Amino acid sequence: MVADVELCLSELAANAVQHSDLRFEIRLRVKDGYVHVAVVDDDMFVDPYATTAAIPAAGEASGRGLAIVAAVSDRHGATLISGGKAVWCAISI
Repeated sequence: MVADVELCLSELAANAVQHSDLRFEIRLRVKDGYVHVAVVDDDMFVDPYATTAAIPAAGEASGRGLAIVAAVSDRHGATLISGGKAVWCAISI
């Protein structure tokens, strides 16, 4: 479970680095039998890949991170919040 949390956190943080001018916050919480991982930034755009986790076409250099998060986590998504968005996942303990 720890490796899955690390992998998901790494992928979500990498997306934030790419899309949010390096201003983001990491939130980890244990609740109801899950580790909840969220990366919050001030960008109001919710990437469609955050909810569908579509795999990019062959030859594309990036875009697989959220598909990895979807495969490893129990739930995932993106939520608009006050002042930005949270891209998140939940992994069972």
